[in-house]
Amino acid sequence: MKKRLDWATRILRRALPSRLQTVALDVCTNADAAAFENWKRYRGMAVAETVYPDSAARHCHDLDLLLPIEQIEDASAIFSESGYRTATHAGASASSRWHVHSSKFPVALHSVPFRIHSWNSDSRTIMGRSRGASIAGCDVRILSAEDTLVQVCCSGLTAGRRHSPCWPADAWFLIARSGANFDWDAFVAAARASERAPAVRIALEYLKTELRTPIPVAVLEQLRVTRTGAAAIEAMAAAALLSNYGRRLGLIRRSGNPADMARTTVWAMRARLDPT
Repeated sequence: MKKRLDWATRILRRALPSRLQTVALDVCTNADAAAFENWKRYRGMAVAETVYPDSAARHCHDLDLLLPIEQIEDASAIFSESGYRTATHAGASASSRWHVHSSKFPVALHSVPFRIHSWNSDSRTIMGRSRGASIAGCDVRILSAEDTLVQVCCSGLTAGRRHSPCWPADAWFLIARSGANFDWDAFVAAARASERAPAVRIALEYLKTELRTPIPVAVLEQLRVTRTGAAAIEAMAAAALLSNYGRRLGLIRRSGNPADMARTTVWAMRARLDPT
């Protein structure tokens, strides 16, 4: 069993970087190399390659790219010209596109980093704070460590799956890897922006309590006293429940008593969620 696991790990370690290199080669054949370099990598592959001791330890089945919405059409055309099949995806819209390589490796183009629409009001600012990195021999842009942690916490709560909880490990390794270089003041400012503080606080309290993650008490207190509107709380709750039950109908069916069902129905119908 151990030999089989070691073999699988070696295969994964080779496969993921080679897939990124394949994507880079395909895109650069049909576009200026700077275009691929400036699209921001985030989520699974970016985290796996930059904060985990061994990238093969982190499950990654696709490549997520973040870019301004006005570039989505051109980027989508580049992938189509490179032979990638356009894929249908639940919630797909003008703000997001999915393409699949002949090897069945998916590439997702996103114009916003968060699922809840109101949380994306400062998306361009977040993109502007991106930093350079090298992944699989490719020069790329990734979100800052502070913005990445905010995104990981928010997505874990509102877009993750209870059967595949990658976000706690992502957050733990990011904090451990950053160490003293992590700017907690910048992190709090990013968490407070666009009413994301409640989701981030819930995630951090779990990390500190269950995983003993070294999170300053002052950070939790600053997030705790941040005032947030009722609509933002409702959207967060609806998104968190939908991420576990998948559809609004399933969420409503599991709401329990009539009063809870009515409340949940209103939240689910009112929540404006972006495809991510």
